[in-house]
Amino acid sequence: FEKQLDDYGHKPDWWYCNQNEYAAYRYQFLHSSLGARLRKGRSLRFTLVRPVLLDLNDPVPITLEVSGVPRGEIAGIQCVTAACSPSVRDAGPFLFSLAHDRNQALPKKVGMVPPNTQNRAALNDNDTDVDFAGLKSLLHFHEGKLHLMLDNQSGEKLTNLRVTYRLPLAWKDGVVHRRLKDLPPGPTREDVLAPTMRTDDYKFTSGLHFFIAQIDFVRNGEPGRLYASCHWKNEKVDASYPQGGFLRIGPISPKQFDGGRVVSDLKAGKIQTQPWILNDDSRLEWQADDSAFLSPYIDVELIRLNGLWWQKEPGVYVLQTDLHSDRQQQVEFYFLRGAYQAMVLNGEEVSGKPVVQLREGDNPLFLICGASTGAFLRVLKPGTQERVTDIRFVMPQVAPGGEAYLCSTPGPPNRKSLTGKWRVKLTEKLPPSPSIQSPHPDPGLRPEVKLLLAADFDDSTWDELEVPKRWKDYPGDWPDVDGEAVYRRILSIPVEWSGKDLILSLGPIDDFDDAYFNGVPVGHTDRTVPNFYSAPRLYTIPAPLVKPGRNVIAVRIFDHFGDGGFVGERLEMYVAPRE
Repeated sequence: FEKQLDDYGHKPDWWYCNQNEYAAYRYQFLHSSLGARLRKGRSLRFTLVRPVLLDLNDPVPITLEVSGVPRGEIAGIQCVTAACSPSVRDAGPFLFSLAHDRNQALPKKVGMVPPNTQNRAALNDNDTDVDFAGLKSLLHFHEGKLHLMLDNQSGEKLTNLRVTYRLPLAWKDGVVHRRLKDLPPGPTREDVLAPTMRTDDYKFTSGLHFFIAQIDFVRNGEPGRLYASCHWKNEKVDASYPQGGFLRIGPISPKQFDGGRVVSDLKAGKIQTQPWILNDDSRLEWQADDSAFLSPYIDVELIRLNGLWWQKEPGVYVLQTDLHSDRQQQVEFYFLRGAYQAMVLNGEEVSGKPVVQLREGDNPLFLICGASTGAFLRVLKPGTQERVTDIRFVMPQVAPGGEAYLCSTPGPPNRKSLTGKWRVKLTEKLPPSPSIQSPHPDPGLRPEVKLLLAADFDDSTWDELEVPKRWKDYPGDWPDVDGEAVYRRILSIPVEWSGKDLILSLGPIDDFDDAYFNGVPVGHTDRTVPNFYSAPRLYTIPAPLVKPGRNVIAVRIFDHFGDGGFVGERLEMYVAPRE
């Protein structure tokens, strides 16, 4: 960093700016134009057409250069509507900066009504912002039209009303500006926009669409801005795209995954939709490839895996679908190089084959790939870039029961998984904290709660809940509370680990925790730890506590704001000998 400062800092001919300033200047540079030039004697008069300040959101001026006249012969510059000033540079052509017109101003306050995530059509008392009391707004999308509702009961007229609609990629209008009549206090007014679709291709029209209305106005002489937004779900599905048509199982640590054996068993038909048992005693079930309505909203040519844009630990997924073809045909699978470790179609490994044969009807397809946000797949007509559309990715039905598939590598297990069912009790329910500036204080480990962490405590009446999982994803009261909870898990330790230091890896926990092993504290994280809400918990279980057979892990979690719980990935939760 110091070297970068030496290389790039303190340059008198450079302009140092933030991102907003640069974006505003760049937009002016691209979208400004000089009008007709009129020369009279030694004067040159011209007009400049440029983006308005409300679209730039930063008052950075634009710089103009005068050429064809020696620098020293320019006596002065003047603008009727805006301030201008010559450049302070000593050499080079004559430059001057032109500010924005004096009658333009950025908003003094900016507010936002709560997003209309349900796309409802009726205003209610929540459709307001504290900075603009008495002003309500609601945006919703219905039958191809955007409806903006404005209700002014503030006692002050809204003047200079200007609405900027910002539309998703599927609509060719992009950004639409509209001037509205002044809005005095009184009945609700509605503005309706009928945007034009750019394409009906499901790749662009799928999933959840986000519309925004930026409402600029002047109230009581002061400029203000209010944002309204809505979500619209496109419920139509094009099954010729892979998203939503796969089952997945994983992630599995590469140390626990014998790829050659799995491919052999896939070819032999030994793997269907039965659960998998790994050599760390964890049990995996096939999960549905989530719909296009789950955040993060990924492309429909991606089969969702872990949904993360970063990878904490390597992992392997196995995917399966019944690729239904309306006819017998040859196709080409198009995907990112190195994305798939293996592909098995109709019981035959087709990895590396440029062209594959689809039979009429269902074609079972299995893919093995590394952990990522999603796995890209496109089916093309051979030798072309044309997508095959007379196919359907059909998610197989998971058959109940059946003997589990044993996915194990040779040798003893090197770790014990802590994923799966834990005994859990919500020990203190607090109302959601209103802001991160005023979180609930952690009272610490109370005596009555410490009893729940003992090795011999009877937790048989507690709920069994899946871990890792956020509180918002649990049923009942969990999504609507902050507070405290205790988790308990019985763990069987192999004889060869007895008397060894172990690593207790719990992944990140939101927010604070106390970890116990056989009733003895082995780890603690509080607000003194940087990024405590996302810091991985890696605690040491000292050798004297480690005994073969039944052992008890107990964790007390306190959530002081927002979401809570074990919030990491499956592969981050384990116990293993310290190497």
